[in-house]
Amino acid sequence: MKKKLLKLSSIALLGLCLSLAPLNTFAEEKTIEESEAGETITTEGGDFKVIKINKDFEEQIEHGPFTIKINYISAVNVKPSEELKPFLNDQDEVNLLSIDLEIENTSDDNYSIYPNSSQLVVNKKQLDPDFLLSDDIGGDFLGNVIKEGTLQFVYDDDLEEVEEMKLVIGSGQDDDFNLIGEDIVIEFNFDEDAEDEDNTSDAE
Repeated sequence: MKKKLLKLSSIALLGLCLSLAPLNTFAEEKTIEESEAGETITTEGGDFKVIKINKDFEEQIEHGPFTIKINYISAVNVKPSEELKPFLNDQDEVNLLSIDLEIENTSDDNYSIYPNSSQLVVNKKQLDPDFLLSDDIGGDFLGNVIKEGTLQFVYDDDLEEVEEMKLVIGSGQDDDFNLIGEDIVIEFNFDEDAEDEDNTSDAE
C-alpha cells in the first residue's frame, strides 16, 4: 500500500480514531516523500508545510542480520484541523521531525530491535519518538521480515535552524537477549549540497 502523508495511518489512531475515515486518506494527491521543501499540503487533517526534506539516502546500514534503509527525513510544520487539535494537546501548530525507515531481518532466525526507543539529538537537545504519532517499526522480527514506518519527533524550536540530526538506536538482540553489536548511530544532514556528510557508525 502506498505510504500516505507523514505515515498518517499512525496519526489516524489519534485524530480520527472515532471516525469512519482514516486520516491517511486525507493525502490522496501527494505524500510528504513526494513533496519538496516549501510546499504546503492541505488536507482534512490540516495544513502540512514541508520546511525541509532530504530523500537522498542510498547507502544501507548493516547491523548484524538487520538491514536498515533510510527513505527520507523531513521537518514539517503542522497546523491541525479543529477535529485533530484535541489529539495534539489543542495546539494550533506542531513541528515534527520525521525519519522514515525500512528495517529487514535478513536471517532465518528471530531477532529484535527497538527504533521506537531511540533518541534523536538536534541542536543539543535529546528527543524521544512520540509514541502515538510514530509507527511501530520495532520489537520482535521473525526470520526474513520487513517492517517500514516513520518515527515522529515533536520539536518545539524553529525548524529552519535544524541542519543536522543524530539518531541513536540501541543494539539489536537475539532470542537469548544477547546484543548483536554496538548502538547504531546515524547522522543526517538536510543540506542536499553537503558532500556525503550523512554517515553511520557504531557507538564506541
